[in-house]
Amino acid sequence: MDRRGARPGAGGDLLDGRADQADPGAHRTGRRPGPHRRLVPGLRGRSGGCAGGDPAHGSGCRRAAGGRTRTRVARPDRAAGRAGQRSGGPASGHRALPHLRDGGVRRRRRLGGSGPRWRCPAALRGRPGVSGFLFRVGVTTAATAVEGAAGRSATIWDVVAAAPGRIVDGSAGPAAADHLSRRTEDLALLAGAGVQALRFTLSWARSLPGEPGDGLDPAGLDAADRWVDDLLAAGIEPWPVLYDTELPLALMLTGGWLDRDTASWFGDFAAACGERLADRAAGWTTLADPFQHLAFGHAAGVDAPGLTLLDEAFPVTHHLLLGHAVARDALHDNGARVVGISNQHSPVRPATDSAANRRAALQFRIYRSDQFAQPVLRGRYPRAMQEAVAESGVVLDGDLQRIHGRLDFYGVEHPHPITVAAAPDNTRVPFSTVEAVPDGPATEGGWEVDPAGLADTLHALARRYPDLPPLVVTENGAAYDPTTDAGDAARIAHLTAHLEAVRAVAEAGVPVLAHFHRSLIDGWEGSDGFTRHHGLVAVDPVTGDRTARPSLAALARLLDS
Repeated sequence: MDRRGARPGAGGDLLDGRADQADPGAHRTGRRPGPHRRLVPGLRGRSGGCAGGDPAHGSGCRRAAGGRTRTRVARPDRAAGRAGQRSGGPASGHRALPHLRDGGVRRRRRLGGSGPRWRCPAALRGRPGVSGFLFRVGVTTAATAVEGAAGRSATIWDVVAAAPGRIVDGSAGPAAADHLSRRTEDLALLAGAGVQALRFTLSWARSLPGEPGDGLDPAGLDAADRWVDDLLAAGIEPWPVLYDTELPLALMLTGGWLDRDTASWFGDFAAACGERLADRAAGWTTLADPFQHLAFGHAAGVDAPGLTLLDEAFPVTHHLLLGHAVARDALHDNGARVVGISNQHSPVRPATDSAANRRAALQFRIYRSDQFAQPVLRGRYPRAMQEAVAESGVVLDGDLQRIHGRLDFYGVEHPHPITVAAAPDNTRVPFSTVEAVPDGPATEGGWEVDPAGLADTLHALARRYPDLPPLVVTENGAAYDPTTDAGDAARIAHLTAHLEAVRAVAEAGVPVLAHFHRSLIDGWEGSDGFTRHHGLVAVDPVTGDRTARPSLAALARLLDS
């Protein structure tokens, strides 16, 4: 679950250019993938009829026939006509932050031209600051990494963690960092550092104790409700995230994000969260880094749920984006004032200046960033994807207009620059990532530290999308060796350089509302287990004891300066 983008050395990885040859038997069966094919051990062998009467579902689906939710979306097999299967339909006329309930101030900034038009949400305005709005600095946590399994139903990560050899250190995610029982301690760490905002995920599995059709348990949000109150009492803005990668297992057994109905179930969860928390949450993220979930979870099989669909995973992209739209509308309908989505963006560089490598770098950028950004910001998929989109049969009339709806901010998750080369011998994935040796500072994983690249990325988004809503750097950080003082010194330098770069971009007129550093505390990092340490606070994986690193005090000094 490490958000480093493409990872060198991951065997059979979609992004290393060898996936087509890594396990041909698993990748090509002579038929299009069904929702349960190529699951990790423990999820196989569940295909068959659906008790709810839908042959697209497996036998693990016990949905009652005729069950309904408040936020249904049309299914391809029930829609009249297929005109919308092509993504070139009319755009919805996206405007930056329209229809804010409590108004907004339209401003213009110049970036070598007329510049983007944007409105700062009144809910996020404060004392005069950078570019006329209150620039926030926050940190992150994630439910899978810090909460543990107590009190929730099984998730796709539980199944992956139980499969031998799937987690680097053999650790089980349910242990995590014991945040729920140490919440008071973690709050004191946040408040002591003067952190202005916390971005944290809400566990869907806590609200879904049984099958999707059985309904949500309101008690599943009790801990989040108390946590929001605690944060506000400490002067810290709550920024909830609805979904990272922690899908309830019950939904995976009905097809997961390969099934259009998952977007509807997600809308129900969003409505429940909004009804409970919207009166106090500062900003909401519907999806955090859908590219990571698509590529490493559904295409390459490195992360949960362990599917190896390679180039046949586009339905996951579309259903995730449709889920974003349904959840966004449900949140707004329940009083949420600021709702956005986040995705990976960072420089993509060709391995050489050859035409083939430059084309491969562009293809990778489209795959990682544009296939999520353009539907949200322009109402269409990239031109290079039109044939694949049409062939998929999952894009219905009206889908893209709905995805291209009101957006109150656009989140940027910036891992590091990526170097890409052409892979002419791979018939399914036309690019491969290259492990470039950084000229300057690097993270523990060998990734280049590039604050200028983050600044360039934010400027490029503002140029590419004239009606871009305000930006939020939703995740930026790195893992370093926890056993040496040099490791945390490097973390301090990383944090300082990137925060200064983002502030400079805001001063130049690009509307950046906030910067969130990953992360407050160490945690369980999915397929990397406990081997990657991102936290400003160290966590003993056995005892759960917390030890503040010098980087936490450094953040406090930066906020006080």
